[in-house]
Amino acid sequence: MNLNKETQDYFKLENKMNKFMGRFYESEGCICDWTVSDKKKDVLLTHKEKEYKVELKYRFKEFSDILIELIQDISTNNPGWFYECQADRLHYVICIDEKPKYFYAIKYKKFKSWLPEYFKKRCAGKYIISTKGYGTTLNIPISIESIPNTFFKKIHIPKESHESDLSEM
Repeated sequence: MNLNKETQDYFKLENKMNKFMGRFYESEGCICDWTVSDKKKDVLLTHKEKEYKVELKYRFKEFSDILIELIQDISTNNPGWFYECQADRLHYVICIDEKPKYFYAIKYKKFKSWLPEYFKKRCAGKYIISTKGYGTTLNIPISIESIPNTFFKKIHIPKESHESDLSEM
């Protein structure tokens, strides 16, 4: 697939954020296996002998919502990560000045089961189209306030995770 420069730059930035997050996970005692990355998850974390499949999503401004990708490419009707993801956790990372600041650790299977009920109560709303990826993507914003707090927690990323020189990245 031929990607435009903006998309290529975005993927480079995403790879840089993955390295920051890998350092953070390791500082928390996790072992990271990035070799398993596919449409179903980004990384396998092992913490205290328990494995967690994690999907990472990055947003480069603070908003009061998270974006859910329903259709990855409107022209081919490829399903978005919401349908493809089979992770245990969704880590929705908020980045400021190209550094992760905090993330929402969301129990993905519970969230995915809850979302259809949310839609039944909220029949109308906005959608967001993005061209920064593998096509023209259809996203829907979900307010953080509306997500049951038993499904997620907000985790701040200490500045120490940013301190080392990233020139090798």
